[in-house]
Amino acid sequence: VKIAVGNFRIDPDVVLYELINKVKPSSKEKMKFFKLLKTTKEHNVSFLILPEYFLPLDWLNDICEYSKKNQISIITGLKYLDSNNLVVNSILNTQPFKDGKKYKSCLVTIREKNDYSPLEKEKLLKHGYLCFDVPNPVYFLINYNTLKYTSMLCYELTDIFSRAIFRGKIDLMFIPELNMDTSYFSCIIESSVRDLHCIMIQTNTSLFGDSRITGPYDKNNADILKIKGGDNDSVIVGTIDINEIRKFEDAEKDYLEKCFSKSSTLSIQQKIDEMKIFETN
Repeated sequence: VKIAVGNFRIDPDVVLYELINKVKPSSKEKMKFFKLLKTTKEHNVSFLILPEYFLPLDWLNDICEYSKKNQISIITGLKYLDSNNLVVNSILNTQPFKDGKKYKSCLVTIREKNDYSPLEKEKLLKHGYLCFDVPNPVYFLINYNTLKYTSMLCYELTDIFSRAIFRGKIDLMFIPELNMDTSYFSCIIESSVRDLHCIMIQTNTSLFGDSRITGPYDKNNADILKIKGGDNDSVIVGTIDINEIRKFEDAEKDYLEKCFSKSSTLSIQQKIDEMKIFETN
């Protein structure tokens, strides 16, 4: 599976400025972005992830059409939406699919950020805007073509209970961010890939960096892609092997089935000893 990670400069101060002054995206910005999108098509990418606050709502129809036409899933944060000084931070996920050989369509999901960071609430409040955590949090688990994945938006990832509900249920987790505390999130990513046993894909503004694709491998092989900074916006492609992860999961299941099956000839002590060896390995 090929995944494209967007390395774009998203400035927190500009995000607030655009909200306060109702700034609309220019056609020049749109042309520049869609020109970069060609990279995903050229490299036969299955997923494209972009940072938090990246996509203007005005581009929604075009981005969904691109996703449908090229059969590329797009996960991105939307720019702030506000009504009467009430602000909503949202995440967009497009999942294209085919019905037969000719018909193409696209499942579009948009949901509000479940948990706003204290800093985000404080900054918005200084400018007279309010945002509230979702009373009943909602997450999507998408199952398509044998791949299962979900997405979390920046500060949501810090909730250990939200992460835990996906343990053993997903192959991929996508996290769009605008986050300056890269050390903290790096620790979460590096533990979560093992706890959840999945590939974690996060993309941050190029100002702070640590956009990455990380897997549950050893220290030298865990980061399949990792990038920080750069003056120019870009899209970087990384390739992951889902089957490699599943082989390990299948081996573990087979082992446990043999250990606890009624037909097993192993003694209780042998079972315990072998489990200790397995856990150590």
